[in-house]
Amino acid sequence: MKQDSFKRSIAFREFGDPQGSTILLCIPGILETQNSFDQLVTYVEHHQGCRLITVDLCGRGSSDWLKKGESYKMSVYLDDLRQLITHIHATHKRQIRKLHILGTSMGGILAMNLASDKMLRVKGLILNDVALSISWSGLYKLFGKFDTATLTTKIRKLSKANKIDPKLLEHIKMPRHIDISYRFNLRGINFYKSISDFDGPILLLRGEHSDLCSIIDQIELKQMVKNSRAVEVEGEAHPVSFKPAVLLEVATFLGLEKVSQTLCTDSLDSDYHKLDHYKKIYMV
Repeated sequence: MKQDSFKRSIAFREFGDPQGSTILLCIPGILETQNSFDQLVTYVEHHQGCRLITVDLCGRGSSDWLKKGESYKMSVYLDDLRQLITHIHATHKRQIRKLHILGTSMGGILAMNLASDKMLRVKGLILNDVALSISWSGLYKLFGKFDTATLTTKIRKLSKANKIDPKLLEHIKMPRHIDISYRFNLRGINFYKSISDFDGPILLLRGEHSDLCSIIDQIELKQMVKNSRAVEVEGEAHPVSFKPAVLLEVATFLGLEKVSQTLCTDSLDSDYHKLDHYKKIYMV
């Protein structure tokens, strides 16, 4: 745990072309770290013109924990991410740039909120197994998993390695954790308002067997949001993993070109320890 005398920081990594016209910011799911994007990192690095950035939300991975008395909630994550995006724009040397955000599960909800902020200049979104609504049954299954002894034991093990703040598991089960704009409806909670003014392209990657993002959610997104496209990933649950077919969809959406046309997608397994080079920005 970091000392209270220090300013809180969030950790991120940068890969690919620092001057590429395409920027992809990856936001992990509720209990994930940025290492969940490692396979995407190795894939993108074999393509031209993309600056890839992954981030740990506060209380996870290499980012600092919140101080005693502070609560983990979505508004805190959004404030941190806005500062990171401001830093990304300020450090990007190429004047012409297209910032895209890839968000997994809760990271996708955060991505939709960030896209609605015109000042952040987000051009496109990739949503990993989350759409405009989360059904009551999906929420029940999600929070039911948080109450299992197995997951509690896992969190404790992760916290010992300074990966996840032990109090995070309690905070994410509280209603105040979702302190951003949403509406109740018969199916569950809906986040359409957060993205209603966004006119950029959206790609939804939905797991065939997902218990959080259903085919109804996929249809709703396509009906309510223009410029949206959905791909059902065969055999996948929640969230979708970055297997070759998914990596190809991401590359196509971003318009990336391979460094070598002979690159074999199946050969992208990597020694991920080589990717653990973190930078930090400090919260104002």
